[in-house]
Amino acid sequence: MVGAAVIPDFGGWLLELMEGQPPVPRQYEFHCHPDVVLALREASDRQEPPVRVGGPLFGSAAITVNRELGPGGWELRENGQVVKSGRIGGEHG
Repeated sequence: MVGAAVIPDFGGWLLELMEGQPPVPRQYEFHCHPDVVLALREASDRQEPPVRVGGPLFGSAAITVNRELGPGGWELRENGQVVKSGRIGGEHG
């Protein structure tokens, strides 16, 4: 699919996503474009061994689809505040 979001290294992407976040259980919200949800599913299916999103180290993340973020766009929020954002295939902020 041309222009589809792709996550080639899911485990590495998760580590980068959570880099700098406190290592205590928290409740996060992950807002993303629909193509990011598909990329997350595909990447997690390819991961060996399987990687779970969330868990005891960083807590969990509710995933909310938001088309307004544009193709590949995502935001990690805590208590309604954006703590990280980016674009699959691009730099994050």
